[in-house]
Amino acid sequence: MTEKNKQNSDLDRLREDLNNLDDQLKELIKKRAEIAKNISVIKEDSNLPIYQPSRELEILKRLYNDDHHPLNIQLVWNIWRSIINANTAIQAQLDIYIENNIELAKRELILNNFGSQNNLIENEHPLELLAKQNNKNNQIAVINSNSPLIEHIEEGSINIISVLPLINFDSNNPSLYILGKRNHLNTDEDIFILKVVTDLSDGPLSKNKINEISEIINQDIDYMQQISEQSILFALRYKKIDYDDLVIKIKSKKYIKTAAMIGQYAAPLDLRR
Repeated sequence: MTEKNKQNSDLDRLREDLNNLDDQLKELIKKRAEIAKNISVIKEDSNLPIYQPSRELEILKRLYNDDHHPLNIQLVWNIWRSIINANTAIQAQLDIYIENNIELAKRELILNNFGSQNNLIENEHPLELLAKQNNKNNQIAVINSNSPLIEHIEEGSINIISVLPLINFDSNNPSLYILGKRNHLNTDEDIFILKVVTDLSDGPLSKNKINEISEIINQDIDYMQQISEQSILFALRYKKIDYDDLVIKIKSKKYIKTAAMIGQYAAPLDLRR
């Protein structure tokens, strides 16, 4: 056998191996889709949201903990993201209300995360649209993490339920907030979003006030984000404390107008360490 014939034979053998693996993958993907269909029945019977980001983070972190050589985790997640999106589409098509001033790079992030099979609806008031449709389980909203719309989020049935991106390479601060019905699978790595609004009659939010609020919180702060001259968000790492009591303590300060927990989500995969 010539060297060229040997190379062709080796290629044919390896390609046949790939064909066999493709056949196995196709069958496994079909089985996964059947399970997803069964899950959709349970969700409908239990009035549960279709989109459950904490479950997706659980899958992502499990994939990262497995041996994914020679692919990096972003490539692995892109593959699984496509499978998850296809399975979600079997359950229901998502209506995703998107703040209309989101820049192109962030729009691509949304599209990559949710896929093209869902309804992406741009609107100046996505939270109002979401609130009007709150009895439906296939609807979410996506806004900028520094959006002035955050001022209008109150503690209730519609809260921050996730963020994008789901993999942190260089910063804890999210680019986008995802809002929807509160239905979270609690984990020890959860992030709680505390919104504090000060009374402008006592002057704008100052560094001293922020430091004083931080001392009251007295726990790990993942990030802080000032959203106006009177409002600030604190992202708190989960801790076994009474969060209702924490809010009461913050409200006791005379310059505080209101304080409320407006979100809870599973922490993204952190690759900065």
